[in-house]
Amino acid sequence: MLITNMMRAMIFERTTPVTEKNVLARLALEEEQYLAQPLRAFTLATTISIRTPLASFTTRFRGVHVRVLPEMPDEFVRARAKAHRAIPREDVSPAGYSTLLASVHAHTPEAAAELTLDAVTCLRGMWNFAHRGLGVSLSYSSDEPDSINWIRLGRVHTMHHDDGTRASEGYFYDPGAVGQTLFNRADLLPEVRAFVTRVRKKLRRFEPQYRRDLERAFSRYARALDTRDFESALLKLWGVLELITHVRRKNFGDIARRAAFVWPERTWARAVLEHLRDRRNAFVHEQESNDAPDRLVWQLKRYVDRLLLFHLRAGTDFGSLEAAARFLDLPSEQEELRAEMRRVRRALRFLYPQRRDG
Repeated sequence: MLITNMMRAMIFERTTPVTEKNVLARLALEEEQYLAQPLRAFTLATTISIRTPLASFTTRFRGVHVRVLPEMPDEFVRARAKAHRAIPREDVSPAGYSTLLASVHAHTPEAAAELTLDAVTCLRGMWNFAHRGLGVSLSYSSDEPDSINWIRLGRVHTMHHDDGTRASEGYFYDPGAVGQTLFNRADLLPEVRAFVTRVRKKLRRFEPQYRRDLERAFSRYARALDTRDFESALLKLWGVLELITHVRRKNFGDIARRAAFVWPERTWARAVLEHLRDRRNAFVHEQESNDAPDRLVWQLKRYVDRLLLFHLRAGTDFGSLEAAARFLDLPSEQEELRAEMRRVRRALRFLYPQRRDG
């Protein structure tokens, strides 16, 4: 955000040529001014699609204190009232939604907004992944299908000080955020939270970069499945698959092969994934729309979910996405694997021959 704002200012001010030297000098100045500001406590206030009677829990993630509450505290309601005059009340307080407050220490309200929204998005990715992974199906009208995610944020996010007063006059507005479906399974919420607790404990044992990569995957997973535009969801979810298969240098043929590796019926899985890739490419390159994009997203989600589970269960054996990808590149047939083992043993003997006395 700091770099984006700086570049925008340099372009529109037109007082200094946009050269490498000037950009680096301006960046150093902006960073110095930013870090000179004291750390202060800020709270993001928004709503979340967990039905009100179920909402009352807290968690901490990436230094952010997240609270889900049945109602918005009065001091925050008063401070958010100004937003009611600019946009419909049902967007500020959608029916049945609970309150989400996310608090963090940051130098500016803008930085706090970025930190809190990033943390909450990653958590929502894990919550929705856990929710679907626990075997709950979603039904909707074919006339107006809802997003796949049940746990979504509301449309209006505001930044506050600890006492509830507004930390900035602006607000964040997402016109496509609110869906029809609420998470309303009182029996399932403890299981979802327990599952995510196990996921986070597991991730803490990963190498730092591997953990960050998977957390980024969960964030992108949440954003992909928030939307009711299923062609957009297909593109975004395919991007998640590209990330967790560690595709590099445009070797897109590796995606289907690596993702199919974790399935018992690998030939069938690869055929389905190649079909999904073709539908995705037709939309991207030829603007060829899909007749039932929601079905394609549901199909693709099965393969993304299975591969995310693979990383979570076996990731401590690898240490990085790259190492996991090398494992997924191994032959899947037993005889091919045995032949590979023989080649490796032969290479070891050739490169590191054992010494013989005498």
